[in-house]
Amino acid sequence: MEDTLLSNLEAPFKSFRLLALENIIREGASQEILDALHARELEEKDDECRLLLYHAISSIKQRLQGPPPESLDSQGEENFLTYYTESGDEKKIQLLSNLSRPNAQKLSIHAPDWLEKETNAVVESALIWAFGCSWPEGRIDVLAKRLTSKSLSVRVASLEALVKLAPKALERQLPKLLVSSDSRIRMLAIR
Repeated sequence: MEDTLLSNLEAPFKSFRLLALENIIREGASQEILDALHARELEEKDDECRLLLYHAISSIKQRLQGPPPESLDSQGEENFLTYYTESGDEKKIQLLSNLSRPNAQKLSIHAPDWLEKETNAVVESALIWAFGCSWPEGRIDVLAKRLTSKSLSVRVASLEALVKLAPKALERQLPKLLVSSDSRIRMLAIR
């Protein structure tokens, strides 16, 4: 997996680089990946990719230092909710990337409200990736709205989640998705 992530960091397609960076933000934890990110930082021209690079570097550095003390398990749900809502963008991304699947399921009820209030595309994408598998059924519309986001990473994360959770919610958007300029969006739409 690490080899695939590293090769996708060099891909000519923005969507491949974004996906690699999002995966690294969620799971990356090696010095080799950190070194590759620093090297890519010097070459990357796309603003959205550069922003995710910054967050990926920060996430890996944190993981290499050890788990943060402000995890859900160490704080309890109420304290975590307060801490999350009062945190800055970088800390939110860190908290979301360190959230285990069982904890994401516990907190998923809050995800749509957090997403609706969020103004940072990187945090929006992190929210969708963290809660995409356990998104509340009655709030699928919040995800569907993100299919028209200016941010490619938000569109891809939303599409990935909707393909798994509610493919019928994509029926109206399907014609636009099938002619998207991004190959990854078209591929997911065909699924």
